[in-house]
Amino acid sequence: MTEAKQHRPALRPCGAATRHGLPCKREALPDSERCDVHDPRFVEKHRAASRAGGWGRAGGGGPLDLAGLDLNTLEGLRGLLARALEKLAQLRFNEKTASAIGGLAQQLRAILQDADLERRLAALEKAADVPTDTPRREPWE
Repeated sequence: MTEAKQHRPALRPCGAATRHGLPCKREALPDSERCDVHDPRFVEKHRAASRAGGWGRAGGGGPLDLAGLDLNTLEGLRGLLARALEKLAQLRFNEKTASAIGGLAQQLRAILQDADLERRLAALEKAADVPTDTPRREPWE
């Protein structure tokens, strides 16, 4: 046996039972008879992690910030999709992430084209001196 294995302390199993009544297989903490999952000192920490819903592991950093976005306008929707793409870029790249990025990129391209058409139409109306006091209906209304 190597010297490192000889001096390694024996693992102490956690003294708690799982929710199914079986003995916990995790190692007890050095200053406790229980592991970090079953030690009463860490109950609130585990509840908070459960409430977070896995955001930390996903790497996305939480919900998307919609502050300052008017989702009833093309510019607001463009901002929303741009922020969503930025969030997706933070995730581990796999087939699902690639698919989501592709779908959002297509939608963003369509919104940018619509916004360009809106600008060009406004410029033509201005050049033709068309009255602009008549409200235009947005396509999604």
